[in-house]
Amino acid sequence: MQNFDLGIVTSHCSIRQRERGISDSMLDILLAYGRVDFKRSAEVIWMDKESIKELKSDQPSFDKHTLKKLSKLEGIRIGRTLITTYFRW
Repeated sequence: MQNFDLGIVTSHCSIRQRERGISDSMLDILLAYGRVDFKRSAEVIWMDKESIKELKSDQPSFDKHTLKKLSKLEGIRIGRTLITTYFRW
């Protein structure tokens, strides 16, 4: 897996990331494998079943708990600026 440059991370995003227990490596995975949809002027990035399957193929060492967390991870980005990240319900 490549180590992706997170670009600019807002202070809001850093705070939410810390509060929600989302590591930089989880965001790297999200940016590397996640699907992108455009809402207004922002990118919504999330992990779907296909991206989890791809990740498992590339990195078989991930445990089920981590994969479950990753399957609920989302991020909002405008340009190269990550605005926030969260786990969807």
